[in-house]
Amino acid sequence: MSSIEEYYNCEYDEWGRLERHRIEYEITKRVLKEYIKDGSEVLDVGGGPGRYSIYLAQNGHRVTLVDLSEKLVEQAERNATEAGVVIQRFIKGNSLELETLLPDKIFDAVLCMGPLYHLLEEDERKEAINQCLKRLKPGGVFVASFISAYAPIIECMAAYPQDIRKNKDR
Repeated sequence: MSSIEEYYNCEYDEWGRLERHRIEYEITKRVLKEYIKDGSEVLDVGGGPGRYSIYLAQNGHRVTLVDLSEKLVEQAERNATEAGVVIQRFIKGNSLELETLLPDKIFDAVLCMGPLYHLLEEDERKEAINQCLKRLKPGGVFVASFISAYAPIIECMAAYPQDIRKNKDR
């Protein structure tokens, strides 16, 4: 089991993260609504607890969710049931190995909203993107997110402002 999988199989609240970062969630929904055509076949890679998958299913899309964490896949299934939506498939799998899970060129849109946060090596990020792109039909839409290398520093500074040194000489 990878350290990433272990992290998300513990008690991390990925569902609540998008509640706490509501602006990110609302902006992403706006992008999805604008660029994904009605009734699309959508792959949500790194879909976690299903927040975007559920939103897309509520808007008439047929969604397949893939996530590395078994716990989050199970949570996504429960969340979809509670929301009263149908997600076509829930798959535990790695973004670097999509070819072992799904055929090429079957999706109108592919989301990669989480995996790129955790892949530290450039060749792994490229491979994850290539795996996603191979699942797209010609003319399909690829939506990805990533996090700045400085994001953890900014988050720590916001959480612990008293620890920031105000004087560069100290």
